Order: sequence, then structure tokens, then C-alpha cells
Amino acid sequence: MVRKAFLTIIAVLFTGIFLGIPQESQAVVINLLVDGSSYGPTALVDYAIFTQGSPGVSGTGVFDSFVRISTNDDLEEGYNSSVRPLVFDENTSPTWTKSLTLNQVTTTTVGGVLYREFFLDINQQKKPNGTNNEFLLSLDQLKIYLSPTEVDPNPTNLSLLGTKIYDLDNGDGDSTIYLDYRFEPGSGQADMAALIPDSIFTGNNPYVYLYSQFGSVYPNNDGFEEWAVRKVAGTTVIPEPASLSLFGLGLLGLLGLKKRS
Repeated sequence: MVRKAFLTIIAVLFTGIFLGIPQESQAVVINLLVDGSSYGPTALVDYAIFTQGSPGVSGTGVFDSFVRISTNDDLEEGYNSSVRPLVFDENTSPTWTKSLTLNQVTTTTVGGVLYREFFLDINQQKKPNGTNNEFLLSLDQLKIYLSPTEVDPNPTNLSLLGTKIYDLDNGDGDSTIYLDYRFEPGSGQADMAALIPDSIFTGNNPYVYLYSQFGSVYPNNDGFEEWAVRKVAGTTVIPEPASLSLFGLGLLGLLGLKKRS
């Protein structure tokens, strides 16, 4: 009887593995160590897309930081919030770490699918007599939460941030992204774009919280890591040359009328 039960269990496992019965989600290594590389969309990362750099997005003042993370430790973590005190490795300046609302997160379309855009800027350095691996950094956790209100106070229990709508680990706890600082050196340039499907940003939840952790595979060794969105407010619109000419003629006309009066 015991032998029969054992054989039955083996048969079930064999059937599940070889006949395609869905198994638990797998750990994913997203290797962005090639310039211009990308990964996704696949079910293993909940149909998100990760790209090295930020194709089509560049220039000064393009990005608006919402969380900056910095520590002298190998591991670093944090999430965005305007509430103080902060609880992990976040920079305390409200310029760099603050609340984020969904209407501040721009969208882009890839392959007919709408995505929300998040950009990551990393900093690493090679120490004297060090190896090129010191330029590398691993992003080991990425979680996004939605909340109907601004969270107060800041919890260390991430589940209190709201409804979790995205998790890089997809339940397995081991997925990671490999990044190389040398492709986009310096601050103010995005080393990675994370495109998250817009379809999961549902409900009346205007506040967005993004938690990330770095350094378990390739440790943090310099500067800060910063998440940002594309700036959409306060843009200065420069008129076309023809419009400028008409504007100048209008000014001359007004000056002429003033002199006559």
C-alpha cells in the first residue's frame, strides 16, 4: 500500500512537470549587462518591461526624483514618502524623497500595450586595484503599492503601504536585475527604465509607493540610487520662429500706438 501511494505521487509529479501543468513561479535573472538590452514582457515578471538606459528620453531636467536611497552598507532599501521620519535608507530631503501620485507617472505604448514609466539612476565605482564587477549593482526587490490616501506614519511593514499591485519576485523571492553603471555614468541619467502595465493600476488609489532593495548579488558601494518619473508639469513651450515673428510685430504695433497717444 505504501509503495503504491509512493508511485502515485511520483506519477503526479511527472505529469505536472512534463505535461505542462502550471507550477510555482520561477526566479528570474534579468541581465541588463549589455548596452541597449531589454527584458520582457513575460509572465515571469508580470508582463513588465525592463530596458538598459532610457531609450528616447534624455537631457537635463527631464526626470523628477521621488525617492533617493543611500547608505554605506552593501545592502540598501527604501520607498518614497513625504512623511517624516523615514524608516530605511531614504534621503530625507523633500526634493529627492516625496509622495508620488498616479497622475505624475507618465505612460508609453509598446506593442499596442500601455505602460507606466519609472526610471532608475544608479551610482557605483571601481576602487583602486578593484575589479570591473564593482561597477555592477543588483536590484533585488521591486514592489509597487497603491493607496487611496497618503500613508502616515511611514511603516516598516510594507503591507501597510496599500494594495500591492506589482512584485518583481512574483512570489518566489529570488528574482533580480543586474545593472552596469558604466553605460550611463554620472547622476541625472537613467540607467534603467521599468515599464509596468497600466492595466494593473486600478481603483480609486491616487498614491503610488515604490519600494526597492539593492545589493544582495552585486553590492552597493558608492553614491545613491534614485527613482524618478518623467517631468510633465511646468514645461516651458517655446514658440515656433513664425510665431515669434508675429509676437514681435505685435509688440512693435503696441509701441506705435503708445507713441501716438
